[in-house]
Amino acid sequence: MYRQPSLFATDEVGVDAAFSSLDRRWLDADSYVDYCPTWLSGADGVFEQLLNGVTWLTRQVPMYDRIVDEPRLHSWWRASGATPEPLLVLAEARAVLSEHYGVAFDTIGLNYYRDQHDSVAWHRDRHQRSVRNPIVAIVSVGDRRPFRLRPHGGGASIVYQLGHGDLLVMGGACQHGWEHTIPKLTTGVGPRISITYRHGTVDDAVGEGAGVRPTMNCLRRTRCLALNDATRGASSPGGIGPLMLSHRPGIDVRVSA
Repeated sequence: MYRQPSLFATDEVGVDAAFSSLDRRWLDADSYVDYCPTWLSGADGVFEQLLNGVTWLTRQVPMYDRIVDEPRLHSWWRASGATPEPLLVLAEARAVLSEHYGVAFDTIGLNYYRDQHDSVAWHRDRHQRSVRNPIVAIVSVGDRRPFRLRPHGGGASIVYQLGHGDLLVMGGACQHGWEHTIPKLTTGVGPRISITYRHGTVDDAVGEGAGVRPTMNCLRRTRCLALNDATRGASSPGGIGPLMLSHRPGIDVRVSA
């Protein structure tokens, strides 16, 4: 499959430590997404080096009465091991993200989506079971693919088109109340690699980037909680407050099928 290079491709590799293009969206009273387009420069070169320099594995999972291959390839890195990050820029990104969000990112998961047939189903990251409010940071290289989020169990979905060095960070209670997917597509698309940073600490993030809700949102949350108390027993989709979203290029808000 031919991969379309970015119009903004550069040979210089590095990350935007100032997070100058960062845009935060609060999904509900406790969950947010940070979106930072082209956060990683030289992303096309990083894609090629990872594609050709990493050992890619196929993971098998049970499905009904048979074992099937997951529709994507994987590779992993852990800080507890003796092997350094596959690329120096991945170590730089890990250090910058750790400082900004106040957590020690200690694992890197690489997922290689070869074409439109590769995907991952709706899910929440499993380490939310052991980490109170985990932060998950994803750097995407290669062609852009839709990355969808929705309230756990269904509802309106948000679509980010991620690739060519874009950074997306899910924080707060996002892994508890929200789920995400990279769906199969019906039209051709080039390959993409997601570089996912996770941490194993049990405390909430305290770094500058972790942040707290703005005052107006805190007031909105208080009002929502009061309404919930007044209407206890009534049905509330997903048990969350209203979606607080705004449009921006690269972001689409729609009702999922």
